[in-house]
Formats: sequence, structure tokens, C-alpha cells
Amino acid sequence: MNVFHIVDTITSIHPGSCNGYTNLTDPWRNRAFERTDWPGYPKDDRLLHNKWWRFTGIGGDRASDNCQHFAGGFIYPRDMVVNYPVNESLTPTKGSAGASSSLCRWDVIPIEWVICPGGFHVFRPLAAGHFQTGYATYIDECLKTSDTCGPDSICTNLNGTYHCTCLPGFNNTNSAEKLGTTPSCEDIDECLEYPCGEGDCKNIPASFECDCHVGYQLGPAAAPPCEDIDECLNSTICGPRSNCTNVPGKHICQCEPGYKATDPSTAPDEDNTCEGI
Repeated sequence: MNVFHIVDTITSIHPGSCNGYTNLTDPWRNRAFERTDWPGYPKDDRLLHNKWWRFTGIGGDRASDNCQHFAGGFIYPRDMVVNYPVNESLTPTKGSAGASSSLCRWDVIPIEWVICPGGFHVFRPLAAGHFQTGYATYIDECLKTSDTCGPDSICTNLNGTYHCTCLPGFNNTNSAEKLGTTPSCEDIDECLEYPCGEGDCKNIPASFECDCHVGYQLGPAAAPPCEDIDECLNSTICGPRSNCTNVPGKHICQCEPGYKATDPSTAPDEDNTCEGI
């Protein structure tokens, strides 16, 4: 194990964490390693308590977070439960680690986590725990680089591998399961399907916008989004002594029997009122 000491003064993180941690590089820590017929098995991590550590190397860079008996060189590997910190802080993030046997989350001990300059995490067990328990690891390919799956995609880490899917509103143009680091997620042009109805469609990344025609408006749950405006809900739109009929995109005003518009050449409204014949 290599002890790393950072010379620069670090004032924004918990003292003693990022300037005095020890690397854990053991290949046998990987949770996919389940053999038990090798010298030194089983391992025991009880002596790690109250010190700061970092997982790194081919064994893995992430603490195992699943309940798995006999894995990573341990009879009782621990599953880590923590919301990993994303900002440097003087206050460590609290978590816990329970051993996995016939029951999950057995012999739970408290853990502290800190994020260090460079984006990696270090942890400190606050108790030794039971005999033959320890910290299995895995490699999280999704954390290796920000573009593991390429732009506009979602990377999901799996045991021993990872899976890429496109963000909503994007299509995978790469037939391979792993999209890679090339721009394989292509924006879907929703406007090709004329989704707005009575409106003009503008395609935007992962979505679209509608500019509704005159007489139509965007409805909060309308399908298509542009819905007819019922102008007749305005009881005065045709003026007094008139009838309003709503039709798609507009309305029709007519005077009641025995009345006519002041200006018969145009339809009645609030200004061109219906008067007695």
C-alpha cells in the first residue's frame, strides 16, 4: 500500500483526509473475484478503522454497494450505503457499511467520505467491525471519464461492465450496445410527425416547441398541444342581443331574431351592436 502526502495546504476539506490517505490497490478486492482457494484467504479489514483510505487500481475504484456473500477476498464483504459528496467540505459525508452473510446489512459500522481535489473519494471507517469482514470494490466505468457513452447519453454501471442509453428525446444511431465516445445519440426531430396540430413546430434538442395559429392556444394537457380557443366563453364578445357560435379557430356572431347589426356589412361585436329592426 502506498501512502500519499499532499504538500499543498488544503483548507476546504476535512483535516487529515486528502493530505494523508493510503491507497488500497489490491486486485483481489474486486467483487467479481469469488475464488477462495488462494493463500491469504480470507482477508480482514478490521485494522483500517480510524484512518483515511482510497480505492484505486485494477481491483476497483468504488466501494461495493450490493449484498454479496463470499466476494472480493472476504467471507463477509461489506456493502456501502452513502450519497457520495460532490463538493469539498470541512464536514465529511456520513455513510454506513454492513457486512453481507446469510443476511444483508449485518454488523453495520459508520463510515465517513470526503471528495478530494481531482474528484476522487477517500473514506474512513469509524469502527473495526467483525472478524473476516472487509471492503470489496468494483470499477465504475461511468466515472472514469465524463464521455464514456458519448454526448446526450446515460451511463449505467453494471457488475463488470456498463450500459449506455440515450437521453429522452434522442435516438441511438450506433447499432453496438455500447455507444462509445462518438456522438451516437442523435436528436429526434419530433416536428416530422407534425405534433402541434394547428400550429408551427420548432425542433429543439430533446424536445419541440409549438407556435399556435390564430384562434388556438397551448393547452396544459392537450393532445395535440394547440387547442381551439372557445371565444364564446367571453359572454360579451358578440355584443348584446346576439348569439355566439364557436367553430375551430374562430367564432361566429349573429344577431337574435328581430335584430340586426348597426353596420349590417360586418358581423356584430361589442362595438357593432345588434339593434331592433
